[in-house]
Amino acid sequence: MYYKNIHMKLKIIFYLLFIIATNSFSQTKKSFEGIIKYNIQYQSKDSTKVDEYLGNEAIIYIKHGYYRQEYPNSKYITSVIYRQDDNKYYYFFKNTDTVLIQDCSFILDTLINISKNNKTTKILNSDCKSIVLQHQKETLTYFYDEDIFINPIFFVNHKYASYDRYAQETKSIYLKIIITDAKSDFIMTAYDINKIKINKRIYKVKKQSVHKST
Repeated sequence: MYYKNIHMKLKIIFYLLFIIATNSFSQTKKSFEGIIKYNIQYQSKDSTKVDEYLGNEAIIYIKHGYYRQEYPNSKYITSVIYRQDDNKYYYFFKNTDTVLIQDCSFILDTLINISKNNKTTKILNSDCKSIVLQHQKETLTYFYDEDIFINPIFFVNHKYASYDRYAQETKSIYLKIIITDAKSDFIMTAYDINKIKINKRIYKVKKQSVHKST
């Protein structure tokens, strides 16, 4: 019994040291900062025409726990800002100054299962692994390069689309995402990546412009 207790204590100590080392690594390794450009595709699962609401291109500006998504060819949305400090999405639309807010701390679709695949897919000359997050209403498949690091601490409260779990499991920026529901697939694939300094002012939201919350 004595040796069994010693063995159990050693296992606990080893586990704690592993957690500390992992957290220390996340804190010291530098998160990606820069711009990634994506092509957008829509694939219908029946004869119904898919509403290409975001256009055919996305440009994402990433800096630590902040990102700004711009959709230059969208019919509706011009940009979306995520701010880590308040854990909210800000949606900006064409032909209106109304800004919609979404609190990312709420779970809108229950996560059922997470599965990883170490088989790699080549994207931008990177060997990307994949991870599948299966929800009740939709499934998200991410392809990520482990060398493009993001600190998961920035997204611990980002429950929308289970992004907190994605960041925790991969600690990486995705270079491709497939969002699948009963009617269609939404596919974003990176075609250009540029590591540069981003001015934090692009994530600023004027308080007087925010009119409606979701």
